[in-house]
Amino acid sequence: MKLQRMVARALLMSAGLALTATRADAAFLVITESVTASGSLGGVAFDSRLVTVTETIDTAAVVAIGGGTYNSGLGTIAITVAGFGSGTISGTAFSASTLRPAVVGLGAMSDVNSFDLLDVINASAAGYRLDRPIGPFSGAALISSGIVFATSGGEFVLDSTIGVATFQAAAVPEPSSLVLCGLATVAGLGLGLARSRAIGSGKRRG
Repeated sequence: MKLQRMVARALLMSAGLALTATRADAAFLVITESVTASGSLGGVAFDSRLVTVTETIDTAAVVAIGGGTYNSGLGTIAITVAGFGSGTISGTAFSASTLRPAVVGLGAMSDVNSFDLLDVINASAAGYRLDRPIGPFSGAALISSGIVFATSGGEFVLDSTIGVATFQAAAVPEPSSLVLCGLATVAGLGLGLARSRAIGSGKRRG
């Protein structure tokens, strides 16, 4: 009975958290792009490595900057070169949704100018305003070849790419969704423990 009361209390607390959780994260997207590329990081060259760049953006901060182009404002872009190294840099997501074909991607500062870090050219980005989940889709990669980006892991340079690049904007789970997952886990554990205890009690009686 004590175990059942504990489980019931945990369920009620989780349910209360689910009801009071805000939808603050519902407007956030995780932008992920990847491509096989050659270049350098921290002054050391790499060849034909999978490069992945990610940034979490707030859709409420996206602004139209003219010509069908949308910008998410400055954020932190994480750069990972598979089996090689990683770093972070301040940058922004953008979508040039009216170009034909459309372009979507991440850009960052180099010295005092902003350059494309990695873009994907694909008609699926037509009309996209960085306002909802989309993808994944692939297309030709667009980079600023030879441009030096100062990251926390050292200077990052992309010289060339191999094959197509991939883009995806995925929704960040809402707090209420996470709480409900916890609620189901607690319920499952509680039921399992209660069943085990009942089986043990039955064996002792027998």
